[in-house]
Amino acid sequence: MLGIIRIYLLHYFQSWLHIRMKPRTLQLPVTSKCNSRCVTCNIWKYKEKSDIDPIALKTVLSNPFFSRVKSVGLNGGEPFLHPEFVEVVKAVLSLKRIKHITVISNCICQEKTLKTLAEIYPLCKQKNVKLHMQISIDGVHAIHNKVRGVKISFDRSLKVIQTLKKNPGVYVDNFDLGYTISKYNVDYMVQTKEYFQNLKIPIYFHLAVPNKRIHNFNNAPFSVLTEKHATQMAKEFFYSMPIHEKKIIQKIRYTLIYLYLAGKTSKRMFICDYLYSDITINEIFDTFLCATASDKVGNLLEKIPTYKEYNSLVEPTSKHCDTCIHYANVPSLLGLYTFFIYKIKTFKHIQRYNIFS
Repeated sequence: MLGIIRIYLLHYFQSWLHIRMKPRTLQLPVTSKCNSRCVTCNIWKYKEKSDIDPIALKTVLSNPFFSRVKSVGLNGGEPFLHPEFVEVVKAVLSLKRIKHITVISNCICQEKTLKTLAEIYPLCKQKNVKLHMQISIDGVHAIHNKVRGVKISFDRSLKVIQTLKKNPGVYVDNFDLGYTISKYNVDYMVQTKEYFQNLKIPIYFHLAVPNKRIHNFNNAPFSVLTEKHATQMAKEFFYSMPIHEKKIIQKIRYTLIYLYLAGKTSKRMFICDYLYSDITINEIFDTFLCATASDKVGNLLEKIPTYKEYNSLVEPTSKHCDTCIHYANVPSLLGLYTFFIYKIKTFKHIQRYNIFS
């Protein structure tokens, strides 16, 4: 509880006063290489491919600007395609306050993924750093392969999932699955949820969004909001999800996403610290306020941008915030208020019409 209160106090202190703070979280795409051909992402279409330099990364992260970083997300592209991924992790572990590392992967390169995890996990344990893995799953069998554009994708990802499940404490501290909802797989969410529930593996659902970093910000034909059927299916799914959730935070999260899809909210309902604190650093050390709507702030190999330079992009980036459903994890105070008002109205509606009598 104290941790949640601290999150709210810190967030509203910096956002209300427009004070830029040192980042606590870094999103770090370590490579632009990818072995998927996802229908919701265009990064694989670009010919220029780069891997982040782990030596330069360690030097950059030694700057006092990063002295308060506790959490780092390693993604791509496909992070395990980085030829020196172990060295990248070592560079991240050089951060003085690092506590959590999350790796997001499609796990297509099955053997390399497991081999690399077996190497980096002990390094994390030595530093008392929790290693979390999120595996991208967009359906079951043929649906996942269709969305990913790779026929062998599901079978290989499933083998990694099964290996992690059978060997707790060998490769990672914990892992879960991430399902990116688009109009191409919106009809298969319930099927996928039940499939992995039977395997007792947690799966989290989030909407595919326009994203500058993966080159689809100005053209998002994959969004469920582009078709009435897809929107309706997503609404029905998120409407039902809170009934089956045990954690109150997930009940609130899924309810607020439903209200967003139903057009019942006009403001963002979730906390996001990227405007005034956290940042994204890509594989060539360009920096961004966030992964979705921010333009480039600067390049860390040239210099660490000043707070003034970061703040100059707050206004042009923030105009997209109210329509953004990315990082829909921790509800804002407005989100909490909206949730409880919605539940009160729903309860009164049930009482009025004696639905259960």
